[in-house]
Amino acid sequence: KFSTDNKFLSLQNCDNKIFFGLKFRIKNIVRNTIGILLIFAVMLSCKPTKHVPQHKFLLKNVKIECDNKDIDINELENYIKQKPNTRILNMFRFHLFIYNLSNSGKDRKWKNKFKNVIGEEPVIYEEYQTKKTLKQFKLYLKNRAYYNSTIDDTTIFKRKQATILYRISANEPFKINKIEYKIQDTAIKKILLADTLN
Repeated sequence: KFSTDNKFLSLQNCDNKIFFGLKFRIKNIVRNTIGILLIFAVMLSCKPTKHVPQHKFLLKNVKIECDNKDIDINELENYIKQKPNTRILNMFRFHLFIYNLSNSGKDRKWKNKFKNVIGEEPVIYEEYQTKKTLKQFKLYLKNRAYYNSTIDDTTIFKRKQATILYRISANEPFKINKIEYKIQDTAIKKILLADTLN
């Protein structure tokens, strides 16, 4: 009887430990989730254009549209000369938020440290960078034989922010149907034709 009671008590203690352990974990998850949501709420409430100079625009987004699936949009993005501030989860400009936060209120050492290590200055829209990107895109397409391609760029300005849209009409690429060699020197012709067969 004594041993049975001991087993019952040990099982009950074990159940209690599991219950309190789970309760503690759930509390931590809820607390962390609330903390993350509060951070995101603060980030969303802060104006990203807070430290953008007057008559200037924060570069919000750069988009590329193309009517040809053979052209790799991801590869084209490497030729963009001016890119927006880094986003986390493709949504939150966390580094810009840290920069703006560090430049608000009283000057503090920890603020400067955060700004220098994590912060990111607002990317100000520059028209000449858009034109440079346009030239790079045209060169990229020509190198791939899209000589009749056309590119239109549109910049939308709204609430001190700029969104750039590039629309590419690739058209058909030029293809080589036939190559003819006109070489008078027979020795060179023999070597060249033998090399083309390989």
